Amino acid sequence: MINIFFLLFGGLQGILLSVLCWRKQKGLAGAFFTAFLLLATLQIFLKVIGKTWLMDHLMGLYKISYELPFLFGPVLYLFIYTSYHPKQKWKYSWLVHFIPFLLFALIRSLNIYYFHYHPHVNSWRTLILALHPVVGWKMWIHMGLQWASLWYYGLSATQIVKPQQYGPRWHLSLIWIVLLVESLIIFALKLMTLYYGHYPDPRWLFLSLSVLIYWLTYQVLSSSAIKLTPVAPAPKYKNSGLQNSEIDAVLKKLRHYMQEQKPFLNPDLTIDQIALALQIPKHHLSQAINSGLKQNFSELLNVYRISEAKELLRNPKQNHLTIAAIAFEAGFKSISHFNNTFKKAVKTPPSTFRKNVQAK
Repeated sequence: MINIFFLLFGGLQGILLSVLCWRKQKGLAGAFFTAFLLLATLQIFLKVIGKTWLMDHLMGLYKISYELPFLFGPVLYLFIYTSYHPKQKWKYSWLVHFIPFLLFALIRSLNIYYFHYHPHVNSWRTLILALHPVVGWKMWIHMGLQWASLWYYGLSATQIVKPQQYGPRWHLSLIWIVLLVESLIIFALKLMTLYYGHYPDPRWLFLSLSVLIYWLTYQVLSSSAIKLTPVAPAPKYKNSGLQNSEIDAVLKKLRHYMQEQKPFLNPDLTIDQIALALQIPKHHLSQAINSGLKQNFSELLNVYRISEAKELLRNPKQNHLTIAAIAFEAGFKSISHFNNTFKKAVKTPPSTFRKNVQAK
């Protein structure tokens, strides 16, 4: 009775937290976090409600609930991914992550349909029985697949969180707690299937889900975690000692070098080579370009190369050069990259630009 009490209150807390997240949190990260909470809450309530009542009134939902562990891994991973990629839009390709759940849910649905409502269709009964993970070695393979799915997505999520220097610290803890709790739930589900009626009720293992929900509630309320997704990146150069006046000095030195030496004509030019030539630390040079010019190194090179290409296209003495030759003379590696970059910067193709300037 105490188990049911704590399970029930864990489920109610899950519903309240889900409503809070749905109302306050915007974006895909909030949607996936809410979906995760609802999954945990659903698992709890399906163990609070009596099995006999479920079998009589909600047999389909009860049977499919054994496949819910296939959803926890993908939903957890997508929550972490969209938290650290706040501008990411929904991709239909993400549906592939839910194929295992849909496949086994379909098998269980067909099992109900043909075994309970069409027992005379022997050919289908034989096929579904061969696929259905109820007893024997198929049940253990089914458990192994659920564990493999859960841990694959969980470990993949840790690779997103670990390199980050910003964001909620509880994300990594959440991943490991979910892996341990849901692994326990998967095992409990198999015990309930294999030893139902002949073994102490393993339903108390689902109390770990209630503990997880209360822990998440604490994290949300104590650290405003719900407001930390999407995660705002920290300033890229917050630990750099380069001042604004020094940035201006670096840019002045860089402009002079680029105009006089024209190193950008080398298609394989790197920022390390520029930093070495100017005797400036690479990190300071990168900061000056990013902060002072609001560009990255590749964009800076394109500006100089497009300027060089425009001079060549304006010069009648260079009419013997093809567009491809001008692209290579200006430092571009390929004609396609040149055409695309030139058109984006000048709003007209290089061939048209040449005709227009020489027709004046």
